[in-house]
Amino acid sequence: MRKNDDKFEFVDIEELINDNSSEKEKVPALEKANSNDEDTGKKKGFRIHFSFEVRIITFIVLILFLFFTACFLAFNVINHTTHEELIYKEYTTVNYKVCLKNSSCVDENNHYNVDDLDNIKISFDYNADYDEIIKYNNSYYINAISRVYNKEDNSIIYYEKENYLVDNTELKGKDKSFSINESVTLDYNKYKELINDYNRDDSYSEVEVVLYLTDKNETRKISSLVIPLVNDNMVISKNNKDELTRIEDREVSLWDSYSITCAIFSSLLTICSLFAIYKVSKLVFDVYNNRSRYEQEVDNILKKYDSIIVVARDGYETISEKEIVKLDTFDNLLEVKNNINKPVIFSKINDVKCEFIIEDDEKLYKYVLKEADFQK
Repeated sequence: MRKNDDKFEFVDIEELINDNSSEKEKVPALEKANSNDEDTGKKKGFRIHFSFEVRIITFIVLILFLFFTACFLAFNVINHTTHEELIYKEYTTVNYKVCLKNSSCVDENNHYNVDDLDNIKISFDYNADYDEIIKYNNSYYINAISRVYNKEDNSIIYYEKENYLVDNTELKGKDKSFSINESVTLDYNKYKELINDYNRDDSYSEVEVVLYLTDKNETRKISSLVIPLVNDNMVISKNNKDELTRIEDREVSLWDSYSITCAIFSSLLTICSLFAIYKVSKLVFDVYNNRSRYEQEVDNILKKYDSIIVVARDGYETISEKEIVKLDTFDNLLEVKNNINKPVIFSKINDVKCEFIIEDDEKLYKYVLKEADFQK
């Protein structure tokens, strides 16, 4: 409890040293306050003091806990999935024109004299149609595969090499369908010369131009054009899938009671973390923008000498007669503390006044700090 200062007769430190003490005033003795006493927290008038730094750290730990818990629950909502079969149709076509050395081009489905050939223009078209809007993330590329193999047994390969005509290209979007439209030009004579050293009497050579599609499950051949690398007339063949129904297994988000519960708690924890951020921001702003010189001095003393100060938030009570010694500075109080090895007790009287006290068996040493001291 708070004491009235007019009850005490204060004795200067010089008078105490010279043993010229004033008349003793009868006051209740300050209850022993020792920070090393395990029962100190249980005595009347003492509470645990949380410093500004401890409160800030507590808020930060709370915010991080709320935020990461909210993220964990949101992650569970997003990844709470089930498998479903998605049916769709594919359409593929490959078309070509054979261009001759005289700069003219001939339509497909003809026999061609290889001596007249210059290059072959090839166009690939692919389309996938779904019954619903999907999010797709695919890619495609076009390769020219030159090979020489045995006429009787095409599993016996003498030579094979792949060349990219179109590098891997991403195909992303969200729609009920997606398509590929790509054209390439094949230099026929270049590929024919490429396999000359590997030709044999029992061999057959060709170059296959292939469109590949890569989805999350596999890379597969969509369509191709097979061009013989021969020394006489040749016929080009196409491998198309005019219409093909496919089934794709995919993961979709499962919205059930578990997902709803996680979503609700994630939202609540996010709101709580935002509120905690607001509170800690307001605390920091209030502390560092609205503190008087008096408050800053008190906080500096409490922070600097935290290890030797015991905080009595509701004041203190005394039960024996003590001689009150008023000290002019906190340094004087520290000298007394070093001499008698007693803890310093902090007591807040009101918003503009506090006192630091040391008690021994006979005397009560007091340093009073007031806001008025900083307004002179």
